[in-house]
Amino acid sequence: MSGNKMGDFLPIRLKILSFILIGLVLAALPLGLALGQGNKATVRLSLDQAVEAALKAHPSLDAAAAQVERAELQLSVVKDTYDEAVRRERNGGSGPTFGVDPYDLKDASISFNNASMGLKLAHTARNFARESLRGQVSRSYFETMKAEMGINSAEAAVKRAEENHRVVKAQYQAGVAARNEVLGAEAQLAMTRAGLEMAKHGRQIGLMSLKNLTGTPLKAEVELTTPLAQPEAEEMTEAEVQILIARLGDSRLDVARAEQSLLTQQVNLEILSSRYFPQSHPYKLQALNVKEAQANYRTQLMDAEVQVRQAHLKILAARDNYRALKQALEPARESLRLARIRHQAGVAALAEVISAESVFAQAETQAMQALTDYHLARLSFELAAGTQIFGTQILK
Repeated sequence: MSGNKMGDFLPIRLKILSFILIGLVLAALPLGLALGQGNKATVRLSLDQAVEAALKAHPSLDAAAAQVERAELQLSVVKDTYDEAVRRERNGGSGPTFGVDPYDLKDASISFNNASMGLKLAHTARNFARESLRGQVSRSYFETMKAEMGINSAEAAVKRAEENHRVVKAQYQAGVAARNEVLGAEAQLAMTRAGLEMAKHGRQIGLMSLKNLTGTPLKAEVELTTPLAQPEAEEMTEAEVQILIARLGDSRLDVARAEQSLLTQQVNLEILSSRYFPQSHPYKLQALNVKEAQANYRTQLMDAEVQVRQAHLKILAARDNYRALKQALEPARESLRLARIRHQAGVAALAEVISAESVFAQAETQAMQALTDYHLARLSFELAAGTQIFGTQILK
């Protein structure tokens, strides 16, 4: 009797569980569809938003933060040892219970100084990681914008090639154009279409990098919303560049590491000076270590200064190049206007208009790409200096 009741109960229980599972699946379907639609939705992304997203989500900054925490912990441990050594030294006494050897106190001081320098270097490394990541995001953003300009130019070139092919084909059918002119127009059309496909692939590659850095879903469509600002009327002065160079030890990780290495070697030499004569072998070896560290520090500092100055010169060159190309737009625009008037008056062929359109479009694209190169040069200058200089002034 009880067996039959149990047998009747199990199917009912299974049915209840089945209904629950089906309900959960049906409830999850709208969420899955919403996520799928979210991946396809267009994400409007400004440069500031892209940088902010990367600084919040990129794992490289977690590693840099962990290094800072480790350095803080190490400094805390060493400080406890140093404080205890100071306390024992103040108590006097030369025994192991009431006092310590003066060298032990010096060793504790050296360890504390090294740990302090290690913490400073960890902070510099974290700031450098942030600036490097910001630079990567900005570069990917501007490179993608440059690729989009290439797409616009390629699309316009395809339209002109299609129109030219249509006109030449009609002229051939009317007996006023040769067969080779049709073949040339077809070849030109094919090349412009191939160029358009290459430009689209270039944009996809740039967006892939940008999405990876910002944590944007790879399948999401992205619209870049930051406009390109015009060049500054006045760039940085020599005095301002010199200030940045003086701060390279705090902003450039390679310079900071070389400086810490030099300080460590100098401290080690100070320790040996209280234990060995200057003519001794250990002292001479350590003195050579200091000399080598000094040379390495000067080399790193000189290289960093050259990189900063070169980056500054590239800003000026990019600015002048953009201004020259922008001036070239006016003659190209006027030539196009006159070609259209001549064509409307019946004294110029359509090919002349198409040629003028091509020249103007090329000049316009070159000017916009030069403006992008100007912003990339400013970005390279910030990376060379190891710190954000222009900030939001790069945008308007």
